[in-house]
Amino acid sequence: MEEKSPVVAAFLSLLFPGVGSLYASRPYKGLSFMAIFLYILHILGRCTLSILFLVAFWAFSALEAYNDASGQVYSTSGNLGWGIFWILAGALLQIWALGVVRWSLLSKLWPVLLILVGFYLIYLGLKSGGEG
Repeated sequence: MEEKSPVVAAFLSLLFPGVGSLYASRPYKGLSFMAIFLYILHILGRCTLSILFLVAFWAFSALEAYNDASGQVYSTSGNLGWGIFWILAGALLQIWALGVVRWSLLSKLWPVLLILVGFYLIYLGLKSGGEG
């Protein structure tokens, strides 16, 4: 496999999130990041926190593209994680589209996702014996 430049990958994702991951031969991640970025652009005027999401996601995308191109692999279960992510994202958006939950409520509860990610990372750290 041809080696990819981490700097080029990060730069491409700064131009448009997801392109750097595509360049680094991570098509599912790249397309996922592009879809997420476009959705954030779509809600930009409707949610007060959308600009924060946009900036954070843009930086995260560039960092992930850099890691992808440098060959850093976090886990062999990446497809499982992305599958769970898309199921949860789709369910959340469907609930919102049906009007069951209003966006104003979701925009107040999004930090819960950060807390859950934190617990999951702690769990992985404890499971691996504190390595990495």
